[in-house]
Amino acid sequence: CKVFERLAEIQSEVSSQHGISTEDLQELQQTHAGDEGIRGYVQGLNSMLDAALGGTMPIMPNVKIPAALGEDKVLKILSEAHGLETKKVLERVGGTKMSVKDLGEVLNVAHRDAWDETMKAHAEKMRPGGPEVYHSTLALYMRGDAFAERRRKIDEVQKQRMLKIFRPPDAGLGSIPEGKAAG
Repeated sequence: CKVFERLAEIQSEVSSQHGISTEDLQELQQTHAGDEGIRGYVQGLNSMLDAALGGTMPIMPNVKIPAALGEDKVLKILSEAHGLETKKVLERVGGTKMSVKDLGEVLNVAHRDAWDETMKAHAEKMRPGGPEVYHSTLALYMRGDAFAERRRKIDEVQKQRMLKIFRPPDAGLGSIPEGKAAG
């Protein structure tokens, strides 16, 4: 698990952005640890880490869910991203043969690009906070069984679309065209 390595990287990035050492940043964290706002963010980050390590989608600390991101809208955005991902895979793969490694790269790029485009198309609904607000909203709604089931169905449709793209066409084995029967 690279979570702690990534947290150290983030701490280093924040330190350099503010022109201080990581030690100075740690000292500031300790000095202000009693501040209610800071405590709220620390507790929220700990909750996010616990959720992520426990296999649950994390919710950004102190996120405010915009009214425009109701359950139906969140699922509509998810469906749009899935549809765009399928389109991008088809554009990149076409009918070409490729290695498993190249296919993996195509799938990763298509997924990333589809989500980037979808998030940009719906940016107004996610203010302030951007895509993190969407993902936190999705994580919050996923805690409800009915929503989780609706999302599972959308994901299953996407899975079947992708399988259809990569399933080899039926070679017609086992059937003999009329007039061609052995005799």
